[in-house]
Amino acid sequence: MVTSDLLATDQSKKDDAFDWPRHRGNAALQGVSKSILGTKLTLDWIFETGEYLKSSVVISEGIAYIGSDLGVLHAIDIESGKEKWNFKTEMAIEAPPLIYQGKVYAGSTDSFLYALSADSGKLLWKYETLGEIMGAANQATRPVSKDEVIIVGSYDNFVHCMDAKSGKGLWKFETQNYVNGVPTIFDQKYVVFGGCDSMLYVIDLETGKEIRSLEVEAPIAASVAVADGVGYVGNMDRAVMAFDLTNGNQVWSYKEKNFPYFSSPALSEKSVFIGGRDKGLHAIDRVSGKQQWRFSAKGRVDSSPVLAGDTLVFGSMDGKLYLLSAKNGKEIVSYEIGESISSTPAITKDKIVVGCEDGKVYAFNVEGKQKCRKPRSNQIAIPRQRPKLVIILSPTIRPFHFGMRRTFPAWKVCWKVQAPGLHHWVSIIMSLFAGSVVIFVIFVFTLIRIRMMCGAIYPPP
Repeated sequence: MVTSDLLATDQSKKDDAFDWPRHRGNAALQGVSKSILGTKLTLDWIFETGEYLKSSVVISEGIAYIGSDLGVLHAIDIESGKEKWNFKTEMAIEAPPLIYQGKVYAGSTDSFLYALSADSGKLLWKYETLGEIMGAANQATRPVSKDEVIIVGSYDNFVHCMDAKSGKGLWKFETQNYVNGVPTIFDQKYVVFGGCDSMLYVIDLETGKEIRSLEVEAPIAASVAVADGVGYVGNMDRAVMAFDLTNGNQVWSYKEKNFPYFSSPALSEKSVFIGGRDKGLHAIDRVSGKQQWRFSAKGRVDSSPVLAGDTLVFGSMDGKLYLLSAKNGKEIVSYEIGESISSTPAITKDKIVVGCEDGKVYAFNVEGKQKCRKPRSNQIAIPRQRPKLVIILSPTIRPFHFGMRRTFPAWKVCWKVQAPGLHHWVSIIMSLFAGSVVIFVIFVFTLIRIRMMCGAIYPPP
């Protein structure tokens, strides 16, 4: 019995090593997971938070935490998809939470940073800023004082540092505009962040004093990823930039497309991966700043990618969750949720959990041998929820659907009905009626246009 308990404890510790307790994975915000993912995605569960969702998921000890537009922080068991507890704030929670030493730190648009018990959701303390908190908090240990601190940016134009245990304010640093991203910890001595004042700041972790500030040409909405003394960040003026944080010099500027970047980078040994509003996921050489490859989605990529082994995971505003090969940008597999995904996926040992702008949290099991393959482009996957009518019109037109997950060939017109209940038949009839009305309106509009072109409505004098 003792041996069995020890084995269970050891296995639990191993599983915890694959946790995702903070936004972007670690204090340097490198966007890297220890997991090695397979090639098959299967939907495990769906959790509803409301009608809209902007926050990202973090995971610790088998519990997923996420805020909602209704101002509720949810703690969800990742195996069952059942809620463990929730905590209500005064306004929407768009910032991802932070989990550290049994506490959940969550910023809200009501201007407060809340510290809660991870086990029960009980409020431990709250710290007030004078503006909305839109980015996640980060955690660090000050080099001289050796105390554990929490650092967060706010729309009051300040970055705030407070004691992790008591919530007592220790210092705050003023910028000239909103701070939207997550403060990055560099070399355990400095805090690095960009702001809407078009500046990149390096400040002292111990005192909050400015070390240097760098002009970055445009406002920064995302977070800075740091590795080997270099900070990588995209801005709102169509550029991804690299800066040597030790001397303030710009290393390179990448301007492949004329679109802004709201995504935060993920870093490998040789590459920077970042999503853009040009509907692309870009791989950039970390040394030269040259493009290695670009993957084209069908919607802009505000979601920040996560690197798990040789696999990149991210969402797109086209409603799909993508898994790509980090080596060549080839699609491994994708899953069509059907609604925009702007949040960052959270990855554990064999599961991906992601929030979607339809107000739902989706959890996927990832199985199969890691091997890049050609995606099956002749199939469309539709999330499992309830029985439905599915209409597939062509290979390039997304299906209209209501209900249970199905996979259909997309090379022909296909009508599929599964609706055993009366309310399902009513929804199908209403859908058919709405479609008929649309077709009728298009027909009448076309007829009027033809008659106008022929001069039948407005004949020449």
